[in-house]
Amino acid sequence: MLPRCIRPARCEQVSRQMADSLCRVEAPIFPIRQCARLIHSVHTEVAAHSYSDRTLVIVTQTGKIGSLTQVTAPLSSLEQGFEVAPGSKDAPLPALPVPYTSLQLVPLLSSTPPDLKPLYDVYLNQVAMLVFTGFTPDTPSHLRSCNPDRIAKPVVIGLALACLPNTTNEDVTSLERSRFSAIMSMVMECKVW
Repeated sequence: MLPRCIRPARCEQVSRQMADSLCRVEAPIFPIRQCARLIHSVHTEVAAHSYSDRTLVIVTQTGKIGSLTQVTAPLSSLEQGFEVAPGSKDAPLPALPVPYTSLQLVPLLSSTPPDLKPLYDVYLNQVAMLVFTGFTPDTPSHLRSCNPDRIAKPVVIGLALACLPNTTNEDVTSLERSRFSAIMSMVMECKVW
């Protein structure tokens, strides 16, 4: 039963407006993509959020955000373009953009485990380069320059890697290379920039 204050003609108009608003699909305000995989039997998640002033990328194997680091590139990097390191035939490393030496890493929250700092720096630099360049493996060589809008936005990266099993140095190197490759592929899969 309809309330007395609403007339039947008005009901039709209201229901049409509601139907129109329900049928409209708008783009999300903050685009987000995420994926999860098992890497060496360790559950790994990558999530990427794009905001107007920053891009946030979370890479976790521990279920925690880990250490948050902001990566920025000087605007002079715009003029450089970027080079792509060739992939490796004997290891599962894909071709990836070579990180700029001028990238600035600023810790925001928590700290990188001291013994893993060089490893974390490699991950942070490479993830930031993927965001700054918008790189995908099929990017034509003539399009290998940085988008000014993309490089002007800092990239905030949360990184929490699980410890690899204690084995020989050669095994650890091989496991780390394959983990690095898998995580970079996941970051490219979650591209929102």
